Amino acid sequence: MTDTDSAAPAYRVVVNDEGQYSVWPDHKENPPGWHDAGKTAGKQECLAHIEEVWTDMRPRSVREAASDASPLVRLIAEVLETDPADIDDEAGPGRSGEWTSLKHVQLVIALEHTFGISLSQAEIRGLTSVAAIRGTLRAKNVLA
Repeated sequence: MTDTDSAAPAYRVVVNDEGQYSVWPDHKENPPGWHDAGKTAGKQECLAHIEEVWTDMRPRSVREAASDASPLVRLIAEVLETDPADIDDEAGPGRSGEWTSLKHVQLVIALEHTFGISLSQAEIRGLTSVAAIRGTLRAKNVLA
């Protein structure tokens, strides 16, 4: 039997508060924390609908944290090729696998270019964490 058969079981698309989608049997009550997303059909059609509407697999809270990130955090995340939500004030060289010595040099160049500043060797040595970078930028009257 296929989804196109009239006797095929019906499914519905459900979504939770984090914006994550799933397929659920239409005859069952929604699981706790999930509500109807407005699509009832065969399983394959429901899966196709999910593929069309769920374009960012990250939970809503992660997406919102990334969009609320400061320009500094967004810049660091871009250089490190990671999610801004993974960057906190304690992040720094040697504290996360992405923050290699090469990425640190690339970050120094990006900081100077993006914020229109020049960093001394002593200042560069002091860039040991996001908090330290923020402090250095503040000392240069740059809001990041």
